[in-house]
Amino acid sequence: MGSGQASGRRAGAGIKAMSRRILYIWFPRLQTDRLAIGKTEKADHHRPVVIFDKKQGAMLVEAVNLAAHEARLRPGMTLTEARALVPDVVVHPADPAADQNLLTSLARALERYTPLVALDPPDGLVLDIAGCAHLFGGEGALVATLRHRCARHGLHAIIAVADTPAVSWALSHYANGGIVPEGENLSAVRELPAASMRLPAETVAVMQRLGLKTVAQVLAQPRAPLAQRFGPLVGRRIDQMAGLEEEPITPLTPASPHVFDRAFAEPVSHIEALEAGLGQLAATLTRSLQPRGLGARRIHLRLFHADGAVRDIMAGASEPLDDPGRIVRLMTPRLREMSTRIETDSGVDLMRIYAGELEPVPTWQGRLGEVGDMPRELAALVDTLSERLGAAAVYRLEPVDTHQPGQQTRKIPARHAHGRRFWEAERRGRPAREGPLRPLRLLDPPEPIETVAGVPDGPPLRFLWRRVFYHVSVAEGPERIAPEWWREESGDTCDYFRVEDREGRRFWLFRKGLFVRETAAPRWFLHGFFG
Repeated sequence: MGSGQASGRRAGAGIKAMSRRILYIWFPRLQTDRLAIGKTEKADHHRPVVIFDKKQGAMLVEAVNLAAHEARLRPGMTLTEARALVPDVVVHPADPAADQNLLTSLARALERYTPLVALDPPDGLVLDIAGCAHLFGGEGALVATLRHRCARHGLHAIIAVADTPAVSWALSHYANGGIVPEGENLSAVRELPAASMRLPAETVAVMQRLGLKTVAQVLAQPRAPLAQRFGPLVGRRIDQMAGLEEEPITPLTPASPHVFDRAFAEPVSHIEALEAGLGQLAATLTRSLQPRGLGARRIHLRLFHADGAVRDIMAGASEPLDDPGRIVRLMTPRLREMSTRIETDSGVDLMRIYAGELEPVPTWQGRLGEVGDMPRELAALVDTLSERLGAAAVYRLEPVDTHQPGQQTRKIPARHAHGRRFWEAERRGRPAREGPLRPLRLLDPPEPIETVAGVPDGPPLRFLWRRVFYHVSVAEGPERIAPEWWREESGDTCDYFRVEDREGRRFWLFRKGLFVRETAAPRWFLHGFFG
């Protein structure tokens, strides 16, 4: 595979880059930087620190800080070797969950620069900065700003910008970062080692034995022998570097076509200024939605703080919103809840609002003589109560197709069910149900009672409920309701009775379990009240 044949297609021949700008941030010491950020090693940050993990029965060093690196400690060596070289080394167990949380929080903080920020675990972030770098003074100024912010928070970051994620990843990991001019992807990585192509270690080792040590040497080979010897992955990596194969990124926050920012000249900590900014953002958002006849079912407000912290406020609506006043009324209580924390921290320097779910705004046909817009007023009331009390506290009942009492309805948040006609559809689609009378009020769960009956299968003559005796004067039943035999836990048969005591109070009782056939001692319960 030395120089290849002249007539064969070269791996890097005929390549044209795509117009896309990807910024990659690599945190090579994310695990040890996390400890410094957490202030667990603040007093001894100059001491060597290593992160270890148990792999294949051995304690292996997984990450080292700068001091440990200078002391010749390296990832991959055993913990015993590390302690032999540096007796006073500080060791910590690996915590992948904490590392992932830190990486996620960093990604959310960087969404102030572009909404397209994706995670590249375990220690990288991918930012699509096409069309937005000029807002921060260009790519060079943006990279300098990001380096400064990372360093200020104690994070060692290597940043690269290129047309493709593959090239920016390679430069950050193997060339100490940099900015590649548009269309010069392959020329920027030609001298990098073959490992920068994100190939398996076994493939890289074989390539080195064959003399393919750099990207340029790989590109000089015909594509067919490469695929035959190393598989299709090598060709894919070349195309990804060149931009011939799209390598999409998955943003941490789903992209929305309606995203609007409100930047402040200085960090703001007064709630009144934030409420004014919310009103401006809500008006801008609705102006972009109204011409399309759309409204937002979910509104997201993100507050970017000067110290890098990010706070989110989310509000849902029972119908699509295209009124800025309703958006402000929904989100202002949540904003005021965190006013104390906002006023005591570094302040907010950027607000962002975007619509999470978009739906066509329905039109309502009012009735003759009807005052006001009742559907919208009811929806506004549902939204306000749901935000103040919680969505689960404001609910509607949805019918369930079952014959078991107490299970014929289920609760669903009223915000999600507004405008849906469960019961009207049931009445129109099916004939009116004629059956035994049901009580208006049910106990959930049914409460046990003690009864005295004339015969085992007959109605009770009197019963004790909550330490009070009730004497039955009239009883009707039983109404036998069999269990749902097709379910794994179907339960016992229940015989229901409608009874009335001497004072005229009417109860709905049932006996659980058939005498002898299902149980030797059936139990009685009070399930509801009539009237």
